[in-house]
Amino acid sequence: MFSTRSRWVLAFPAVFLLLLTGCGSKSTDPEPAPPPPPVIPGSPSTFELMTWNIEWFAKDGQATIDMVVDIIDSLQVDLIAVQEIADTTDFRTLIRALDGYQGLYSPDTYGDTYQKTGILYKESVVSIGSYFPIFTGDDDWYAFPRPPMKFHVTAGKNGREFDFRLIVLHLKAFGDSASTNRRRAAVQELKDYLDERQEYDEEKDYIVAGDWNDSLSDPPWSNIFMPLQQSPDYRFVTASLVSSSWNISHPGVGSLIDHILISSDVEPEYYPGHVYTQRLDDVWPDYIDIVSDHRPVMAIFPVF
Repeated sequence: MFSTRSRWVLAFPAVFLLLLTGCGSKSTDPEPAPPPPPVIPGSPSTFELMTWNIEWFAKDGQATIDMVVDIIDSLQVDLIAVQEIADTTDFRTLIRALDGYQGLYSPDTYGDTYQKTGILYKESVVSIGSYFPIFTGDDDWYAFPRPPMKFHVTAGKNGREFDFRLIVLHLKAFGDSASTNRRRAAVQELKDYLDERQEYDEEKDYIVAGDWNDSLSDPPWSNIFMPLQQSPDYRFVTASLVSSSWNISHPGVGSLIDHILISSDVEPEYYPGHVYTQRLDDVWPDYIDIVSDHRPVMAIFPVF
């Protein structure tokens, strides 16, 4: 349940139509719809997947762990794709402190200042089969300095199941041309991998979530996502968020860089789904200082 200080965010604001009377009883156009509430919790009738860069977890030690526990207990999201696990001891402490959640993280190590990817998931809803890092070859370090993790996921609610493959990634940071080219190479390698999986795997439901460190709204000549955006086989559900500053996921750079991609076989499970940026800093005032410089982004699948 939401804590007392955050319960107010559950109610959606009403939309009002102002009617102005005067000469000729002329009426105005409807006011623009207000933005959604700052945060949106999970629901017993939907499946929620959230991607969350938790910035060098745990960057403020126990204070970070305590606030993340409060946030997750309040949101009750089914599955969270996590990036920037910097201390696995702290991450295991987080898992033990959470009620009803389990967690996994990547087994790889790649230097003294590594950042792992992983997941947190509600045990009553999600079960994990096999999981392993991908793009771990000698030639993959350029495109993927942090190897993505792949999870075989089964989610179940209300007597129904949703099976899919989840890839959690964290692409190269920074806006210089060398870093951008590394992200561009990663997107092409990822598309080639997904194309092959779509051709040969029996399970074709794929979701890719994480910190992509780039914007979907860049013009075509500089947009690293073009191989995926131009394909009819994949869709960024986060594309619907790019038109509004309300939805930025990295306030420090003023951009939406955390994304969720689905393969075409996931469309029936997603329709008519929704995606939201969870503005945790609007509800937890010390969030950016204690937890992360990123806001999580959540997709809601009405599959159940």
